[in-house]
Amino acid sequence: MIRLKIILTTGTLILALSTFAKQGFKASISMGPVYPLHQFASMNNENLNAGFAESGFSLNFDGDYYFHNRFAVSGRFHFGMSPINKTETYDWLKQNVGDYFDEDSLKTTIDYWQWSTPLVGIKLNYPIIMNKFYLEGAIFSGLNISSIPAQSMIISDSEKKQSIRSENIGKVNYSLPLMADAGFRLIFNENIQLKLTASYFQTKHKHRHVTYIMNNETYQVEEELKMQNIEVPIKTLNFSLGLIYTL
Repeated sequence: MIRLKIILTTGTLILALSTFAKQGFKASISMGPVYPLHQFASMNNENLNAGFAESGFSLNFDGDYYFHNRFAVSGRFHFGMSPINKTETYDWLKQNVGDYFDEDSLKTTIDYWQWSTPLVGIKLNYPIIMNKFYLEGAIFSGLNISSIPAQSMIISDSEKKQSIRSENIGKVNYSLPLMADAGFRLIFNENIQLKLTASYFQTKHKHRHVTYIMNNETYQVEEELKMQNIEVPIKTLNFSLGLIYTL
């Protein structure tokens, strides 16, 4: 719900700013699939920094102000989401609890990767067919806000009145992202254009994963078994199709 509010608010702001812009302001919305790359896509549960990420979805809101026909200053809100492979994550959590593992008394939660990124950058274009078909490139940076995904395994021991827990700690992570575009822009008329874009996105994500024994009556930690500092490089290849509006 919070992410949806951020997306709607950003889209509204881009449209509102257009009322104060001179001629040459363009607003766009685009969406498409996300393909994780490198360690972010790794399914190796022996690799502490593997992301176990699967193909997901992205949504972009852009606001471009053209100082020149070939050059624009651009603001973007990028939202991305990738599911986490449950089988490999389950095996990784199982390794963390070690000899405490008991399949008959466990509860497992495995969430998904999600990031929200306000960006600023520049866009350049080159006409293939003047006033009709353009090649376009862009580069952005800004602030990445990524949710720390829920990855937990809880094993209850009713006799000892305790539970063994292995879980991620924290809510969000902040980092410096980089996003680069290459694509095509087709002009339908003076108000509407169509764009097809391939984008590379990268940022770093850090969080802690803790395995510990908790007293089920007092909810106090009795013993910390393992502390892991995890750094997952979020790297994705995104394809998007969208509409551009001249306002």
